[in-house]
Amino acid sequence: MARTVMVCGIGAAGGMTVEFLARSEGVDRIVTSDISEEIGIYKTNAAAIGSVAQGFSKKFEFHRNDVNDIDATARLVAEIKPEVILFSVTNQPLRVLRGAPQDIRDKLDMVGISVWLPWNLPLPAKFMQAVNKSGIQTHVVSIPLPDMVNPAIWKHFGYGATVGAGNHQRIAHNIIKHVSTKEGVPVQDVVLYFVGSHALAEHGSKEGVPFFLKIVVGDRDITSKYDVNWLTEDCPVVMRTPIVRQKVELLYPCMAAIFTRTIMAIVRDTNELTCVPSPNGLVGGYPVRLSAKGAKVVLPKELTLEQAVKMNEDAEKFDGIEKIKDDGTIVYTDKNYSIMKELGYDCKELPFDELEARSEELMALTKRWFAL
Repeated sequence: MARTVMVCGIGAAGGMTVEFLARSEGVDRIVTSDISEEIGIYKTNAAAIGSVAQGFSKKFEFHRNDVNDIDATARLVAEIKPEVILFSVTNQPLRVLRGAPQDIRDKLDMVGISVWLPWNLPLPAKFMQAVNKSGIQTHVVSIPLPDMVNPAIWKHFGYGATVGAGNHQRIAHNIIKHVSTKEGVPVQDVVLYFVGSHALAEHGSKEGVPFFLKIVVGDRDITSKYDVNWLTEDCPVVMRTPIVRQKVELLYPCMAAIFTRTIMAIVRDTNELTCVPSPNGLVGGYPVRLSAKGAKVVLPKELTLEQAVKMNEDAEKFDGIEKIKDDGTIVYTDKNYSIMKELGYDCKELPFDELEARSEELMALTKRWFAL
């Protein structure tokens, strides 16, 4: 049976992932979509040529689509019937903030990344409505701030992405690489039970971001051999270096490999144990088994699911979220609220019906900053 993967949004991260999928065993048809037709066709064809050059015979398609059009997106998803969809579309990439004046950037460094949810939440929400409306059974792997976006969508609609993909996995794979080298074992022999949120990647354990880490090699728990705070904070190539903060595009090949592995675990029905952000709408990242059935959280005996969720909810405060209400409304911490109010953005709570207006407000605000 031909297995199809759809990639919605083939900008920097999505486009690089298409290149990895083009060279992956187990996917027969790759369908891309983007609002930009010229670039979309070019990137899709380039991946197809690279795929052929490496001996693969896959089918490639591109469809122009605007995620804002829920009905048209639903028809497209129903027509393609993919096993897995990678969603990688936002209203505005956060890298634009690098152009803000230094005094404003200094203040922005003090607020959590959740401030920018009006740019990252609206389109995933519309896309999940379209997938639900399509009537097909598929799995969505969503990239935009999944620790926060996915839980909000699940709470608001009662459905959402199967899993997220992002920085939680980057930390996990970095730890696996380090432990594999130190222990002299294949990376496949290193098993992590890792609970943590995006805040750990952004702020680090030195700031007190809570997390849980257990390391197993074979049938041995070797966690005590390592300083777990060092592993999450200072482990070589953990990629919290100044150059990466200035040029986030350096991360794209690494992240595309992570996105591809997540997709292919579902497509190939591997049931492998790995770590992902927001499985089934949970806040933060967890160890899971990934298969064609989706994601199943797998925790060690030392930790209950309630404890893991509470840990990640506490960690989200470092990214500026006090809580996510039952209807998906984001409530910001007092610190986030006061700093952003000082910068001209007065938003203590972010309900779904204000997403579009708040997105436009932030767009206008950043334009004023750049004009200073």
